Amino acid sequence: MTPHISLQAPFVLSSGSRQLLFSPLAPAKPPPAGAQLKKSSVSETYPTKLSKPEKEIVEKLRSDDTTTLNIADTNISVEGAKAIAEALKTNQTLIALYMENNNISAEGAEAIAGALKRNQTLTTLDIKDNSISTEGAKAIADALKTNKTLTSLTMYHNKISDEGAKAIAEAVKTNQTLTSISMSYNNILVEGAKAIADALKTNQTLITLDIHGNNISAEGVEVITDALKTNQTLTTLNIENNNISAEGAKAVAEALKTNETLTTLSVSCNNISAEGTKGIAVALKTNKTLTTLDIGQNNISDEGAKAIAEAVKTNETLITLSMSRNNISAEGTKTIAEALKRNQTLRTLTMYHNKISDEGAKAIAEALKTNQTLTSLTMYDYNISDEGAKALAKALKTNRILTTLDIGSNNISAEGAKAIAEALTTNQILIILDLRGNKISDEGAKAIAEALKTNRTLRTLTMYHNNISVEGAEAVAKAVKKNKVCKLSY
Repeated sequence: MTPHISLQAPFVLSSGSRQLLFSPLAPAKPPPAGAQLKKSSVSETYPTKLSKPEKEIVEKLRSDDTTTLNIADTNISVEGAKAIAEALKTNQTLIALYMENNNISAEGAEAIAGALKRNQTLTTLDIKDNSISTEGAKAIADALKTNKTLTSLTMYHNKISDEGAKAIAEAVKTNQTLTSISMSYNNILVEGAKAIADALKTNQTLITLDIHGNNISAEGVEVITDALKTNQTLTTLNIENNNISAEGAKAVAEALKTNETLTTLSVSCNNISAEGTKGIAVALKTNKTLTTLDIGQNNISDEGAKAIAEAVKTNETLITLSMSRNNISAEGTKTIAEALKRNQTLRTLTMYHNKISDEGAKAIAEALKTNQTLTSLTMYDYNISDEGAKALAKALKTNRILTTLDIGSNNISAEGAKAIAEALTTNQILIILDLRGNKISDEGAKAIAEALKTNRTLRTLTMYHNNISVEGAEAVAKAVKKNKVCKLSY
């Protein structure tokens, strides 16, 4: 298929299944009469080496009328990367460049790095899911030492080892503009973590650091968290899936006791267990800055849940808490529910893939009757049946704050759906309801449809995988059409 550029903003270059997105600037004024501004065409400069999409990209960069360029999944060759880099050296308008999944090698990264030394407009560079390797990372690091515009750099999944991480860390010590770095899913181990930690002690601009999916272990996280005791700028740290264990979690906890800048922390998927969770819970009782915490998939069990619940009772800053996939039962959930009755800040609670059963659901429902802050609750795959659904439905009749409820993939049948439907006739707050993956059948679907005749606040309803036939589906579709506010999510 011949690539084509749409003349309507944003520009779209289509080639087969690919789409290259361009965000244009306002039309430039024409040059004065007689001005000699002719440039050689891309075809003249690169007569045979570049593919047609690559030539289109380079031409766009040379025209200086694009601020955002997304060329993900475009199969850019080494020569293509070099040509793009050459155009970047003189481009004066591009702010964001996205080059995801293009099999760019170290050689291509070196060319891009060369452009960063001269380019004076680019603020965002995303080269995730390529193969730039350690050598490519070193080249980019060298560019960061002199570049004065780049603020966000994403190098997710690029086969970067400790040596590449060390080079980036060394550059961060002197770079004065970079605020966000992502080096997730590379091959960074303890030595790379130590270099990053050393950089954090002196860097004064970095706000976001994402190194999840490496293997820095407890030893690596200990040095990074030690740096957090003196670092005064970092607000977001993602170290999930790094095998930090309970020992690493204890180091995180110690840092949280004194750190006064971190607002978002993800330690999910780290096997921190109940032991590590207890340390973090203790820190939450005194920490005054953390607003978002993800400790999902850590096998914290009921014991860990109880510790977090105790902290939530008095913590005055936490807004978002994720405890998914943690082997928490009804017992642990009851303690969380009790905490919700006292907590006055938490707005989002995510606890999917735990087995709390109806007993736990009833406890949460009871808390919803008095809680005045929670707006989003996710209880996906909770082993909830009709009894739990009925308890939640009853709470919805009086709750005046919850806007999002996800109870998908449970064991709710028509009876539970009817109770939810009845609540929808009086509830005027809920905006998003997810019932997917239950067993509500046509009978439950018709009850929901009937409720939509009077409910005028629900905007998104998800109901697929529910043993609903054409008859039930048509009833819901008809109700949604008449409702005019609610939309079905598929």
